Amino acid sequence: MKRYVLDASVAVKWYSARDENDVRKADDLLRMYGDGACSFMAPALIVYELANALRFNPHLTSGEVRKAVRSFLDLGIPLRDPADDAEDGVLLAFRHGFTVYDAAYAALAQAEGIPLLTADYKFHAKAKSMPLVLPLKDLVL
Repeated sequence: MKRYVLDASVAVKWYSARDENDVRKADDLLRMYGDGACSFMAPALIVYELANALRFNPHLTSGEVRKAVRSFLDLGIPLRDPADDAEDGVLLAFRHGFTVYDAAYAALAQAEGIPLLTADYKFHAKAKSMPLVLPLKDLVL
């Protein structure tokens, strides 16, 4: 079974398809997860990043955002305390020039030795030298 660290940019597509690229691929990935064909994990930070991204979507109400967060939590994706990888995250952020928030995902992927799926292509451009960072658009399902 394929295992992935999931970042918020992918999860956002499950709840906010409007004006999003790669929605079909994200939806296929979610179906695979539901079928047990792959597994995800993420730093607990993903819950706040997902909620924040959806909060600033002008097409969603607060009720819809709360419902999306509940739906995400109901998926049962294992969430890791970001403090577990905080020091490594800081080092990665400085080394690659991306935010410590993004580095939390990269540090988890590095610690687990599994790919990080991202649809944040600006982040991916900075993380290209990290072999475990995989852009959603290039994922072969």
